[in-house]
Amino acid sequence: MSLVVDASVVIKWFVKENLVAEADGLLRRSESLFAPDLVVTEVTNIAWKKVLRGDLQAQQAEFIAASVHLGQLDLVPSTMLHQRALAIGLEIRHSIYDCLYLALAERMGNSLITADERLIGKLEGSPYARLAAHLGTYDASKAPEDGATEP
Repeated sequence: MSLVVDASVVIKWFVKENLVAEADGLLRRSESLFAPDLVVTEVTNIAWKKVLRGDLQAQQAEFIAASVHLGQLDLVPSTMLHQRALAIGLEIRHSIYDCLYLALAERMGNSLITADERLIGKLEGSPYARLAAHLGTYDASKAPEDGATEP
């Protein structure tokens, strides 16, 4: 089985914050983890914001920026997803950034795991709600079977 994760999950692999244990748990499972390549920029931006707020040292942010693209995360070019992301974004009136993750989950027939409560709330009642699960409530035993495994 494979999963799509967004920047709200990936940042937790580097920074101790709420739901870090759940995010780390995804790394220990056997699932392949995918994200649009945009995740590198988004996680780097989150690290930058944390430095400005005094929550992180610049050196830690530099480590995150240098490391986020390494490891167990398979990156998918956003150019493969932007047209579908636009269609989803127009339909649900939500940012294309988040819709890139939804487009990838839809394309792969898998779940997007996110800690973004605003996104989860936006999806409630939409046809895309089935594509996303909140990191804090994600239950792998109830996840849909793998659809297409290639991005």
